[in-house]
Amino acid sequence: MQAATRELFTANDALGEFFSECVTIGNNEKVNVTEFRSAYMAWCFKEAAEPFKPHTFNRMLEDRGYKRKDAVINNRVVKCWHGFTLSAAGKQLIASEEAKTEQVKARYQAVRAARNTAKAPIVASSEGEPHRLAKGDDRTEEDFWNGLEASHEGRL
Repeated sequence: MQAATRELFTANDALGEFFSECVTIGNNEKVNVTEFRSAYMAWCFKEAAEPFKPHTFNRMLEDRGYKRKDAVINNRVVKCWHGFTLSAAGKQLIASEEAKTEQVKARYQAVRAARNTAKAPIVASSEGEPHRLAKGDDRTEEDFWNGLEASHEGRL
């Protein structure tokens, strides 16, 4: 019965799967808490797995005997998990997520800059609401109003 329970627990151990793919265990190893959580979240996204909430995630690590305490990394004191670090695969998860984030930020900034520099003229509509002519719409305001009247003929 205990062997079957242990086998069931191992089969359903998402944190264990993450550890086997993305973590290197060692007594002198340590990893920044934030970096480790980021790698875990990226892994969950890749695997389409529901991530554990931070409190549950931390408790599961503590239940496995790992300690969270301050350590110096890159000349800064940061909170770290001790007893393991990210493997090359774990570090790659973070790098790919950071690259995607930078790509999204760059696209957003480009779109925002384009919108700020090339705004079409605003004219008032017949209902008094402002109406922005589409970018590239080279109609004059008079053409706009004539077109509006023509489109409303028969409805008024």
